[in-house]
Amino acid sequence: MASSLSAARSITWTSRCSSLRARSSVSSLPLFSSFERMHRFACNRLQLPINLRYKSTYADATNKSKVYTFMTKSRTGIGSFSTLCGHAASICTVFAYCDTDMLGLRCLAMSSGALGISFQYFRPQPLWIPIRWGCLLLCINGYMVAQLLLERHRANRMPPELQKIYDDGSFDEKGFSKVQFLKFFNQARRTVFLKNEMISQEGRKMDKLYYIIDGT
Repeated sequence: MASSLSAARSITWTSRCSSLRARSSVSSLPLFSSFERMHRFACNRLQLPINLRYKSTYADATNKSKVYTFMTKSRTGIGSFSTLCGHAASICTVFAYCDTDMLGLRCLAMSSGALGISFQYFRPQPLWIPIRWGCLLLCINGYMVAQLLLERHRANRMPPELQKIYDDGSFDEKGFSKVQFLKFFNQARRTVFLKNEMISQEGRKMDKLYYIIDGT
């Protein structure tokens, strides 16, 4: 009876100790009551760079950076350069909406994206979601600018025959750029008609567009 009682007490004591250990281990874990604490805990565990941490840690590290100090230093009359980047990004966006040339629009969009990334980065607490999306949009606009420049390069070096058609037909005066003209004629097919062969007839429905280069 005594042995069973002591065994019961030991089991009870062991269970209490284990429950206390579990409680102490749970209480020692960080309380993820906010995203800031969770983010800070993940950075410490994963040993991420210091600039990925939250406001207090990031401010302590970046205040020692010469670039950060230069960008965030308030100057009389103009404010900080990071603030100017934010205003310049909005101005570039306004001009991009007003530009009808696709190449100019893409270049202004790239400038707006780069300035916006600078503004979002040099903050006491960088906003990484718009920074990452801005980098993606910057890469897309850069690729499209390269495509537009390649199209203009090909249009400026079109074959002499097409250049003669472009000049003789006064396509420039009719609002056709060289790029549009080259795209249009790349979809065309050369056809040679015999003498007295009928191409079209008055009142007949046409399903093709003909541009006569030579002949009547």
